[in-house]
Amino acid sequence: MDNLRVRHADKVREWLEQEERSKKLRLILPAPYSPMLNPDVISIATWQICVSAR
Repeated sequence: MDNLRVRHADKVREWLEQEERSKKLRLILPAPYSPMLNPDVISIATWQICVSAR
């Protein structure tokens, strides 16, 4: 799940912590910035490698 501020809201945490949901759902938050999970960063890095190889 991304780090959208809405997902950090107390109401969302309370909803997830309800007994029947907490058995089925788990909230996993990535690091604040995960460049290796961002397709734009990966494509730009690949492009830079191709251009610098010339």
